[in-house]
Amino acid sequence: LINENVQPLKLPKVEVIANTLLDFPNGAAWQLLQQKAEEKGISANEMLLERPEPGIANGCDRELIYQSGRGFYRHLCYLHISD
Repeated sequence: LINENVQPLKLPKVEVIANTLLDFPNGAAWQLLQQKAEEKGISANEMLLERPEPGIANGCDRELIYQSGRGFYRHLCYLHISD
Protein backbone atom coordinates (compact mmCIF):
# COMPACT_ATOMS: atom_id res chain seq x y z
CA LEU A 1 0.00 0.00 0.00
CA ILE A 2 1.56 3.28 -1.13
CA ASN A 3 -0.35 6.51 -0.38
CA GLU A 4 -3.54 4.48 0.07
CA ASN A 5 -3.03 2.91 -3.39
CA VAL A 6 -2.19 -0.70 -4.10
CA GLN A 7 0.97 -0.89 -6.21
CA PRO A 8 2.50 -4.09 -7.61
CA LEU A 9 6.10 -4.73 -6.64
CA LYS A 10 7.23 -8.07 -8.12
CA LEU A 11 5.53 -8.57 -11.49
CA PRO A 12 6.92 -10.76 -14.28
CA LYS A 13 8.43 -8.80 -17.18
CA VAL A 14 5.49 -9.37 -19.57
CA GLU A 15 3.05 -7.84 -17.10
CA VAL A 16 5.44 -4.96 -16.35
CA ILE A 17 5.69 -4.17 -20.07
CA ALA A 18 1.91 -4.31 -20.50
CA ASN A 19 1.40 -2.15 -17.40
CA THR A 20 3.94 0.41 -18.61
CA LEU A 21 2.29 0.64 -22.04
CA LEU A 22 -0.93 1.73 -20.34
CA ASP A 23 0.90 5.04 -19.75
CA PHE A 24 1.44 5.48 -23.52
CA PRO A 25 -1.89 5.66 -25.42
CA ASN A 26 -0.01 6.30 -28.69
CA GLY A 27 2.53 3.57 -28.01
CA ALA A 28 6.25 3.72 -27.32
CA ALA A 29 9.53 2.64 -28.88
CA TRP A 30 11.11 -0.34 -27.16
CA GLN A 31 13.97 1.76 -25.69
CA LEU A 32 11.60 4.23 -24.01
CA LEU A 33 9.24 1.44 -22.96
CA GLN A 34 11.98 -0.53 -21.23
CA GLN A 35 13.48 2.57 -19.61
CA LYS A 36 10.11 3.60 -18.15
CA ALA A 37 9.37 0.03 -17.08
CA GLU A 38 12.67 -0.05 -15.18
CA GLU A 39 11.93 3.34 -13.58
CA LYS A 40 8.58 2.07 -12.30
CA GLY A 41 10.41 -0.47 -10.16
CA ILE A 42 7.59 -3.03 -10.21
CA SER A 43 9.46 -5.88 -11.89
CA ALA A 44 10.80 -8.94 -10.11
CA ASN A 45 13.88 -8.67 -12.39
CA GLU A 46 15.86 -5.87 -14.03
CA MET A 47 14.85 -4.88 -17.55
CA LEU A 48 17.34 -5.04 -20.41
CA LEU A 49 18.16 -1.55 -21.68
CA GLU A 50 20.62 -2.20 -24.51
CA ARG A 51 18.44 -4.50 -26.63
CA PRO A 52 14.74 -5.40 -26.94
CA GLU A 53 13.43 -7.32 -23.96
CA PRO A 54 12.19 -10.85 -24.86
CA GLY A 55 9.15 -10.07 -22.70
CA ILE A 56 7.93 -7.75 -25.46
CA ALA A 57 7.58 -10.65 -27.90
CA ASN A 58 5.95 -12.73 -25.19
CA GLY A 59 3.49 -9.91 -24.53
CA CYS A 60 2.59 -9.88 -28.23
CA ASP A 61 2.18 -13.67 -28.22
CA ARG A 62 -0.10 -13.45 -25.19
CA GLU A 63 -2.13 -10.70 -26.93
CA LEU A 64 -1.55 -8.10 -24.21
CA ILE A 65 0.32 -5.72 -26.53
CA TYR A 66 0.89 -5.39 -30.26
CA GLN A 67 3.56 -4.02 -32.57
CA SER A 68 2.23 -0.82 -34.11
CA GLY A 69 5.35 0.06 -36.10
CA ARG A 70 9.01 -0.85 -36.46
CA GLY A 71 10.23 -1.20 -32.87
CA PHE A 72 7.07 0.51 -31.62
CA TYR A 73 4.46 -1.11 -29.36
CA ARG A 74 1.00 -0.31 -27.95
CA HIS A 75 -1.25 -1.86 -25.32
CA LEU A 76 -4.12 -3.86 -26.82
CA CYS A 77 -6.71 -1.72 -25.00
CA TYR A 78 -5.72 1.18 -27.33
CA LEU A 79 -6.40 -0.83 -30.50
CA HIS A 80 -9.51 0.61 -32.14
CA ILE A 81 -11.24 -1.72 -34.58
CA SER A 82 -14.26 -0.56 -36.54
CA ASP A 83 -16.89 -2.84 -38.05
